Amino acid sequence: MNDIETCRTYPRNPTDVLWWVSCMLFLVCCIPILGVAGERSRFGEIANADWQEIKQTISLQLAAFERDDHVAAFSYASISIKRQFVTAENFLALVRAAYPAIYRPRAVEFLGHHIRRGFPYQRVQVVAPDGAVFEAQYKMLREHDQIWKIDGCVLKPTNATST
Repeated sequence: MNDIETCRTYPRNPTDVLWWVSCMLFLVCCIPILGVAGERSRFGEIANADWQEIKQTISLQLAAFERDDHVAAFSYASISIKRQFVTAENFLALVRAAYPAIYRPRAVEFLGHHIRRGFPYQRVQVVAPDGAVFEAQYKMLREHDQIWKIDGCVLKPTNATST
């Protein structure tokens, strides 16, 4: 039997077909999980346009804090954050008291971004009113209306100094 005849008769039985189909399904399912297919989150592929929208959302919330516009600032929070704080006034009171670097930053610089546990995170360097430098890690969530919302923010002190 020559090579051409072998190709025509292969696979010879249904078990071989099942094995090949199983292998292909495994590869199709596992390549995205292993990160080979690019940055993925539980929301699917995160395109550059999505990262720009995420930066825009954060920038708009920071601008609302600067204006003391608690309603606008609260509008950029996810549904779970809104449920936690109930009112825009409660939200702004917490930010004022616990996050002065976010409430009134002297400087803001967008850093890198990453996916962690299926969620996109945007890193932002902020300089607090007292000159302390922090890295803010914004957890983002795409809600049912396909709009990116802020689902949390963790501030970490850095060794950087402000000028």
